[in-house]
Amino acid sequence: MRLIIISLSLLLVLEVLLLLSGYRILLKEEHIDISKGVSRYLDDYGDLSKKGQDSLVCTYFNGRKVIEKMYWYSPAGIFGKEECMVLYKVD
Repeated sequence: MRLIIISLSLLLVLEVLLLLSGYRILLKEEHIDISKGVSRYLDDYGDLSKKGQDSLVCTYFNGRKVIEKMYWYSPAGIFGKEECMVLYKVD
């Protein structure tokens, strides 16, 4: 029982720190490959399959809610992102 209370307390502290610090922690990374017919709709970005370029959807938790962020995908990381950042600081 004591272990459960300590674990829940640590999770609560982590959540408060995320909320106050402005950082987001990565939950999921998804590559939208339009050449394979993969489609995804995001509220702020629309239908990603109609953008004409592969996309990278990063799902973050900021201590209060889950947030999705879209980037252009580039395997070399030159004109887009190759992977999502584990910790993302909100500007």
